[in-house]
Amino acid sequence: MAERKIRVMLVDDHRIFREGVASLFGAESAIEICCMASNGTEALRQLQTHEPEVVLLDLTMPEMGGLPFLKELKKLNNPPRVLILSMHSEAAFISEAIASGAHGYVCKDETDGPELQEAILQVASGETWFGKSVQQLMQQQFLAGIQPKKHQISEKPGLEVLSKREIEILRMVMEGMSNQEIADLTFVSIRTVETHKNNIMTKLQIKNTVELVKYAIRNRFFEV
Repeated sequence: MAERKIRVMLVDDHRIFREGVASLFGAESAIEICCMASNGTEALRQLQTHEPEVVLLDLTMPEMGGLPFLKELKKLNNPPRVLILSMHSEAAFISEAIASGAHGYVCKDETDGPELQEAILQVASGETWFGKSVQQLMQQQFLAGIQPKKHQISEKPGLEVLSKREIEILRMVMEGMSNQEIADLTFVSIRTVETHKNNIMTKLQIKNTVELVKYAIRNRFFEV
């Protein structure tokens, strides 16, 4: 019996680019491009029919771009997870995409087939994934210096409720590291990493990793 493949919808307004990405995932791949769309409006029409698990999404498209599409997804029950694949590496695009519900972000000009496949697999499994330049930008904006702000813009708890190790784990989550990568760097088991993350989310009153990243960005937990 063949192993079940992850169903991916590819949304991009350039036909040649769509065909090029689709060609990366052959018969032996764990990923199947189940449908393609040229804009958000067309993608919304296809969601119910094809039921993708992950949407590989461009941001700038005619009729309905990626950000409005993300906002429409929030209205659906059990929406697919979303990985942004964009030419834009500016902080404004990245922050807005994450705030709008994206689970990962990679830039077209720095991504190859193996990395894109790994990004899709990670996002499909419930993790987040950020490309190298995105990680660097997030580090520059939110992580370098690591001086917690004393006053938060939200009524929810801030960094003061976290231990030093939990702040360290949160930094790594913000860098887009997987549980395995965090475990390797901190010399603990994956289960211990998961426990730390659950404790962080409990203390901050956050439901999942994506909301945790969004909350940390919006409240500027770290500043240069």
